[in-house]
Amino acid sequence: MLRHKLLRTLAAAGILLAGEPPLLSAQHVDDPVVPRGEWYFQLEPSSQLLHGLHDPDQPGSVRLGRGFILPEIGVDQAPELAPSEARFQSLAQEGSGSRIRLGATRGRFSGDEQVVPIRLSYGVLERLTLGVTVPFVRRRVDTLLRYVPEEANVGRNPARNDQESVEAFLIGAFTALDQLHSVVNERCADIGEDDPGCLEGRSLIDDAGGFLETLESAYEVEALFPLDGSDLGGGVADRWSSLREGLAGWDAEGPESLPLASDPLDQATFETLVVDPAWLGSEFPLQTPPAFLELGDVELHLALRVLSLGEAMDEVRLASSIQGTVRLPTGPADSLRAVAPRDPPRGVPGVELRWISDLLLPHRLAILSTVEAGWHGTREMFLVAPDPSRVFFPQHTRAAVQWQPGTHIRLGVTPRFRIGPGLSLGAGWHMVRRGADEFTAVHDDGPRPPSPEESSLVHRLSMELRYTAFRPPISESVNRPFELLARGSRSISGSGDWAPADRRIEIGARILVHR
Repeated sequence: MLRHKLLRTLAAAGILLAGEPPLLSAQHVDDPVVPRGEWYFQLEPSSQLLHGLHDPDQPGSVRLGRGFILPEIGVDQAPELAPSEARFQSLAQEGSGSRIRLGATRGRFSGDEQVVPIRLSYGVLERLTLGVTVPFVRRRVDTLLRYVPEEANVGRNPARNDQESVEAFLIGAFTALDQLHSVVNERCADIGEDDPGCLEGRSLIDDAGGFLETLESAYEVEALFPLDGSDLGGGVADRWSSLREGLAGWDAEGPESLPLASDPLDQATFETLVVDPAWLGSEFPLQTPPAFLELGDVELHLALRVLSLGEAMDEVRLASSIQGTVRLPTGPADSLRAVAPRDPPRGVPGVELRWISDLLLPHRLAILSTVEAGWHGTREMFLVAPDPSRVFFPQHTRAAVQWQPGTHIRLGVTPRFRIGPGLSLGAGWHMVRRGADEFTAVHDDGPRPPSPEESSLVHRLSMELRYTAFRPPISESVNRPFELLARGSRSISGSGDWAPADRRIEIGARILVHR
């Protein structure tokens, strides 16, 4: 008995692969219209990896988060370092002009998003279908930002790990300053306060005293310090050598070697000095923030069959439908829009109109085409929007904005070859043109959000495998119509501002749940 069932199964499989018998004729795909009185359940989870942005001036794409990958970090990139730079410049030899170079950063950024849309459609009439989609979204920006002390001229404050040497230097230097006071006072008492020799001594007291007070303060409060062997460290050392020579001329011998930084900064110090003041202790952009599965934007659909040509057994058939969608802003606002732009925008109301046509041709060929246009409303939100030239500018990393996504037009053509009854393999081209987003600051005194200056254009290629068995049932044991889809796609080129370079995987299923 088992052997006979197995033979029947193999025979049926051979018939399926050998050709398309009349009962298993070719069927249309991606059809949003379902038969009257029937309910269809659809599930199409997808995973998207955003790894960069297309740049028409460069081949391929530029890395995401490139504003955080800095070949050099100074006061221009991290304004919180300005008081330290001013203190060190006052300690250095006059005319050195050295500025703080903290080092560089290396990093890796990518946007990761998983969407699980659950759709339920009901055939109100033979040509009219109503539907609702409830998506659940899990999204985050995977980040890794590391400090690299390349070409730095500052390091760890020596008072943090060699307190004895620092104290010994300060004691010796201030002792020499006290000796200078005594010698100058005696000389001035003999030759008079207006004598050039006395004036020179008083000037040296002021100069050395100001230097040592500033130096002592730097040892006490600074986390970083001029690095031994660097231009900035050399300027400070030369200044002390000059002062020491002046002290020696008045029989006040100061210590020879001024303690400078010998160890570069570490990751923790970089975070404390540069990242925390700008990002207010948040986890971005140093590490990946936690991600949760959240409710996305609920969508309401109305689909209308506008054209249907050909009978079930004809070699050439066409099914064409229009679907209107109203998107409700039930999901969270896309606060990372300026850092990791995605398509479509999230968290804003919108209306979309989509035209789907599926043309079945002889020789097992078919062409699926889509045309879509969308318009979006506005939403007030906090935008993660650092100045690209100064990503560590304190309190200017987030902006309260009114967000208006640009309108979009989407075109897609997917020729496919029917391998067997219901089974097809397709390769598609898709184009999305999106108008420039508009960000308007909510507060006049708040940070100015960056806005793209022009629309973006992205071209994508896709490969897909489908199995469609809407009618008739595939077998007596599987008598419910269903459709299965596996698709992979990636963007291949783009232009304009904020054109995402990404890869996407989709797996879909649609099945009749009630008849």
